[in-house]
Amino acid sequence: MTSLTLTRSVSVQFFECSVSSKRAQVGATFGETRSVGSSQATPSERGEEHQGQDPSNTGQSWQMNKTALLQLRQNLKPLQTAKRFVLSQDISAKKRRLPFVFRPKNSLYMKDDMFYTLPKVSPFSGRSLGVCSLVGNGGILTGSKCGEQIDSSDFVIRFNMAPVCPPYLDDIGRRTDMVTTSRDRMRSKFDSLKSHTGREKFVNHLHHQYGQDTYIVSAPFTVKGNIGSLLGIPEVLTSHNSSAVPLFINPSHAGTMLQTWRKLGLKLSDGETNFSSGFYYASVALELCDQVNMYGFWPFPEDREGRPVSYHYYKSVDSGGLNNRWHDMDKEFEKLLEFHNHGVLQLISGNCR
Repeated sequence: MTSLTLTRSVSVQFFECSVSSKRAQVGATFGETRSVGSSQATPSERGEEHQGQDPSNTGQSWQMNKTALLQLRQNLKPLQTAKRFVLSQDISAKKRRLPFVFRPKNSLYMKDDMFYTLPKVSPFSGRSLGVCSLVGNGGILTGSKCGEQIDSSDFVIRFNMAPVCPPYLDDIGRRTDMVTTSRDRMRSKFDSLKSHTGREKFVNHLHHQYGQDTYIVSAPFTVKGNIGSLLGIPEVLTSHNSSAVPLFINPSHAGTMLQTWRKLGLKLSDGETNFSSGFYYASVALELCDQVNMYGFWPFPEDREGRPVSYHYYKSVDSGGLNNRWHDMDKEFEKLLEFHNHGVLQLISGNCR
């Protein structure tokens, strides 16, 4: 990602963000410069491994097992994630139909105007993203003081347009290289980009909380209902002269992901149609990154000390996780914990300092 400094001074109030702080910070009053994509040496360039707290509570520090990681990557090789994770012009064709992942009999016709919103090639082809941090939205992040450690990563992925602003910065960090969004988020917070207010709010949220060169990733081709809320993102960004980079998940890649994990023994439960976004992007990161660290992934209503944990760090105690009717979080978390214990990726569920 190229280096970018934002210096505009504008007061903006965002949802789920505190406005009590008078200090100019990302997501509050913009008066200080913010550098996105630092030119300082990254952890992977220094040959470092991030160390976090062991979620299995054994007291042992985590160590990467490169042999196990390479073996898993070999198993995930059919996905061709670097090339096929997102739609691009070199793997797509104009005037053809894109089948929806979960309703393959339904499809969307690839018109010229949509084709030319796609990148010519995948931005992830031919390079490693280095040390990647996936920052989930779990309330387990509250009070963790993991922000500095997250920001020292080479590449930071956040989920569902989560707020990156006071009072959460000490726990979640500031840096964002990629952020996902969903149909429900676009509907509830940005009016599916149908109104002028919704479009303005969407662009302001992107720029002031994540930085202007951030990848914004969505999945319009999972079901037909996603089209109306997600397909218009590139046009809105272009009309607002935004340098944020819109990307669409390749429905073929998402479908192959399900098949690949099924062959590896991880099957969806009855009534479940897809993995959670956290598990999907963990699978993506395992192919694109040298090391994968996961923060904020904790599906349980209490921490290890029995204290209540909210489902999201930006909300009060609420239900979710094991009670989530859309995803089998228990099964997914067990797999992630297995990866952690085998040195494939690192789950950080305690305090960083």
